[in-house]
Amino acid sequence: MARIWFYREMAPYSSQATPYVRLNGAVAGVSMPGGSFYRDVPPGHYHLSVDSYGVDFGQTRDVDLPPGATIFAKVVSNDNWIEGGGGGRGGGGYHRNTFYVWLYPFEAAWPIVLLAGAGGLLVLLAGCGPGLPLTGAVAISPVPVQQARIWFYRDQNPNEPMASPYIRVDGAIAAVSVPGGASYRDVAAGRHQISVESYVNDGNQTKLVDVPPGAQIYARVVPLDNYEEGGGEFGGGYHRNSFYLWLYPREVAWPAIARSVFYGSGGMLTAAVPAR
Repeated sequence: MARIWFYREMAPYSSQATPYVRLNGAVAGVSMPGGSFYRDVPPGHYHLSVDSYGVDFGQTRDVDLPPGATIFAKVVSNDNWIEGGGGGRGGGGYHRNTFYVWLYPFEAAWPIVLLAGAGGLLVLLAGCGPGLPLTGAVAISPVPVQQARIWFYRDQNPNEPMASPYIRVDGAIAAVSVPGGASYRDVAAGRHQISVESYVNDGNQTKLVDVPPGAQIYARVVPLDNYEEGGGEFGGGYHRNSFYLWLYPREVAWPAIARSVFYGSGGMLTAAVPAR
């Protein structure tokens, strides 16, 4: 057998509609904001799709699954693809729900799948093992010889964006920023560029750091959802997710990291761009 995961982030400014997700035209489940589920299927070719009012590229995927494979399909909403009306105060316009199916690798999808379902509780779905521990309860291994460690963390705040941008080290994806989560990557000692993906890029998304052997640095991802927004004086507007990357000393960062859910280390990172 093979397994297909479907998941969707909880984003309060995105559509709250619940479209059908289909496999080869047959209904496989219902896409709920902040929810996830999987279907076990025989190996073979499958057409993945999600019901959508608007028609656009990227709404379906064709995949070939060998025995034992697991793939992750994210349902993404775009509620301002088709809209109109509501020119006066108080809104009154309309939005037509448009959805897409995008495939993501395990390292990008799994932290979001873990957060999905059960009202957003930090638990694994049934049959997938125990919940993840807090970082403070984990025995963290020492920094390897001639390497350095970069910690990434983000506070849990229900009033901030729930989006999960990539974090990069020297251009290579190092982690996914999850609200209330922490992780680290071990890198070769030297100079590295760390960054977080963001709709707005005003220079605060990137930091250059020099890390000697054995050093640890602490990079906090900070969301700012009202940097780019518009429309809908009393509702119906839009927000674009913007993120900053700020460095903090250990005495400030570690208490926040210790109470964050630990998403692991991901091993030694081989950068896509050599350290400068």
